[in-house]
Amino acid sequence: VKMEGLGPSITTACSGQIARIAEIVVNQHATYTTSITTASNATIIFNQSCSDVDSNGLLSIGKWVTDIPDYTLDGYQTNSPFFECAALRRVIFPDSFTGHVGDYAFSSVSGLTSVYTGGAISIGDSAFSYTGLQEVSLPFVVNISAGAFQGCYALDDLVLGPDLATVGDYAFFDTSLTCYNLAGAVPPWGNGPLLIIPQA
Repeated sequence: VKMEGLGPSITTACSGQIARIAEIVVNQHATYTTSITTASNATIIFNQSCSDVDSNGLLSIGKWVTDIPDYTLDGYQTNSPFFECAALRRVIFPDSFTGHVGDYAFSSVSGLTSVYTGGAISIGDSAFSYTGLQEVSLPFVVNISAGAFQGCYALDDLVLGPDLATVGDYAFFDTSLTCYNLAGAVPPWGNGPLLIIPQA
């Protein structure tokens, strides 16, 4: 069963059938105040786009989103719904988000200057590459994939959490970073310029 465009009364709407739902596509304009109980293999599908950016340039990721999917690069274009989204300036993930920010999800959004990643634990390949990000805080991220922030020329402030395990090749290539703040041990670091690690 696939359910799409559901509003706040999803639990009531699905009463007695919840265990049969395999996929839920949440309406990006709905505001949810209750909890969703699904079968263990059910997936809540990300369904937001540039049209969800408000008049202040803010995109608030829906509180029931568990992952941002991976997108692909074809030549110089990605199939992300945010590719070259001129209105997008800030992205806020809810603290309840503890999943993966997909490959190329926000790549080439040149006006994007600020991201709060909530509880995200994984940043995909080129997820924020060639954006206007100036500072990034990744307190719960465990894995940063190749080229994740490559080409973020204005990025000069990076805070990493204690659970960081891997950093992919060229993850911070072509940025303004000269150092980073790290709460834990130095993780395996991919190819590309190594940042200066300040002494504790």
